[in-house]
Amino acid sequence: MKLIEKMFLTALLLAGAVVAFAKEKAIFKNDMKITVSAENAPYFEPKNLSSGQNIQNYKWLLINVEAQTEKGNGKTGDFADDIAMEVDVAVFNGKSKNVEQIVLFSGKVEYYSVELDGKKHNFLALVPGQLFYRYVDKSVRPAQENLRVQVRLYQGGELVSSGYYASKTGITDKEQKVWFAKFQSSKNYSVKVVSDSIFGRRETPWAMFGHDKYELEKKQNR
Repeated sequence: MKLIEKMFLTALLLAGAVVAFAKEKAIFKNDMKITVSAENAPYFEPKNLSSGQNIQNYKWLLINVEAQTEKGNGKTGDFADDIAMEVDVAVFNGKSKNVEQIVLFSGKVEYYSVELDGKKHNFLALVPGQLFYRYVDKSVRPAQENLRVQVRLYQGGELVSSGYYASKTGITDKEQKVWFAKFQSSKNYSVKVVSDSIFGRRETPWAMFGHDKYELEKKQNR
């Protein structure tokens, strides 16, 4: 076989390997759905705890994420292991000297695996009500004022899916992606970053509910 033919064959094999690798990394379809709501924490009241005793009605911020997986090749089902969800919640917190004040809640939730069954899968991230009450002006109501959310799903540090939410209508995902990439360095905004403020279900009262609705979280190391 001539040298040029060998080089051409090698190039074809490498191209095939790249395509196969790309298919292996196709985990989620590009149809992520994000919904945001504000809820009181669910709890059971023991008999020895008087009703209303030192109880504050803090509203938690719930970020529900629905993402559809690609269909795996295995007959018994394939799984994507070590999935991580990074969430940023930017809350517009009023103005000071004509500069928009923003509180940025951010954090990560890790999962054991997600089945590649071609179906929709649910993930849940939460901002505790006490943190929202601590950092956001009391006149700003959770999930009812101007806020933006960015969700990114990773496998092994590689971005495999992303999605956006804005409480105000008319903002495209493309516009939000650009905004999240630039707003912290803009002179139009003053940003207060609250790191590790995104919680998974298992760290909250919601751990008691929806066990088989949501993906299985790993223990969080804070």
